[in-house]
Amino acid sequence: MNIAIIGGGNSARRFTEALVFGGDINPTLVGFAKGKTPLLANQYGLNFIDEYYFWNECNSFDLIIIATTPGSKLDILERLISKKYSNAIIFEKPLSTCPQRAKKIFDLVKDNNIRSTIAYSRQFLSQSLVDLSSNFKNIEWPYCKSSGDPIVHQLPHILHLIAFNAGLFLKDHSYSPFEVTKIKYNNGDYQIFIKFLDNSYEINLYNSESPKMAKIDGNALAWPNYLQSHLTMIKFCIDQDGFNYDFRDKVFNLSVDIAKQISDILKIISTTLNIEHTANAVVNNESIEYKVLGAN
Repeated sequence: MNIAIIGGGNSARRFTEALVFGGDINPTLVGFAKGKTPLLANQYGLNFIDEYYFWNECNSFDLIIIATTPGSKLDILERLISKKYSNAIIFEKPLSTCPQRAKKIFDLVKDNNIRSTIAYSRQFLSQSLVDLSSNFKNIEWPYCKSSGDPIVHQLPHILHLIAFNAGLFLKDHSYSPFEVTKIKYNNGDYQIFIKFLDNSYEINLYNSESPKMAKIDGNALAWPNYLQSHLTMIKFCIDQDGFNYDFRDKVFNLSVDIAKQISDILKIISTTLNIEHTANAVVNNESIEYKVLGAN
């Protein structure tokens, strides 16, 4: 099995460790010569390819994992497709902070019949970490400022958890989007009220410099087993005969909506609440999105 991981940040590290420790597979890491990626490759004794040379070799890989920042994913996908790549791709979340770009990624994946998914860990565990019958209402989710913007990096986890709990991937129905009804901000803490499939939820994103557990209605939520979930995710994508395209499309529909929610919430925070925000310049424009969110 020939697997490439583009990127060198936390997501790339988790996929690398899952493959090396759990799958006995040595992936090839792809990135810039002066970035984090060659350091990660050197740490685990893996092959590194500079991004400049990768495109001519991309079709030799059975699976490509795009573990880069939101502003770069569409560009990478378009480049892969221009090289006639059509095997399997895993995208790190979020797809984008721009719903139009997220939708374009989804359309390209469908049009080119690519086996693909997005790295929401909980959906690839053997069982739910939340009782699907619990009908929870309140989510407390800690974040650390040093880990990046919580709306961009933590909110997708929460929205996916809500959709997962609501049975989105178990039901045969058309997708119904999230609806944000109210946002409150206080000294780095966010309180977001949201509706999904006729249910209402209160999300509390709070800054915590010390490690804490997320809570559902006051009960601690165990963190996913990333080794297990990432290996299952990889197996899902490389299964040519049993790949579930309907499941793929549900995950991407959800992710396009999540991109919209991120975009709308960032605009509200930046304008209505008038606070300093790391992504206050995000617009439906590739260059600005890329500059604001940075690159691995």
